[in-house]
Amino acid sequence: MENLEKINNEEEYKILFEQYCFLVEQEMQKTENDKSQKDHIRVATTLPKLISCVNVIGYLRGQYFLDFRPPVSFQDELFLAEKEFENRLSQLIDYVKNSESVNLYEQTLKEYYLKFRGLDY
Repeated sequence: MENLEKINNEEEYKILFEQYCFLVEQEMQKTENDKSQKDHIRVATTLPKLISCVNVIGYLRGQYFLDFRPPVSFQDELFLAEKEFENRLSQLIDYVKNSESVNLYEQTLKEYYLKFRGLDY
């Protein structure tokens, strides 16, 4: 992977975080709309990807990458964004767990996290 650039300062990191959150927000809204349309099948099959996206917010917030990012003074903002996305994600997971698509959700999770990573389940 050539042409990779280091994130040099706090402002660049904040822009990266905000742009990534924008992308996750768009997908979160689509999935919440599917929930409001009572499309539990679509929510069930989308959740594993959305879970991964929200996990990355936590990694960017400080669960990971600490040796490679600049120090930031907006850690509280990062934490609040992470918690907001996690709460919304929890509501979607609860919705699917209480729907007819709970088995589909569990199967999709297994496939997403194991099979597509070269592991059998």
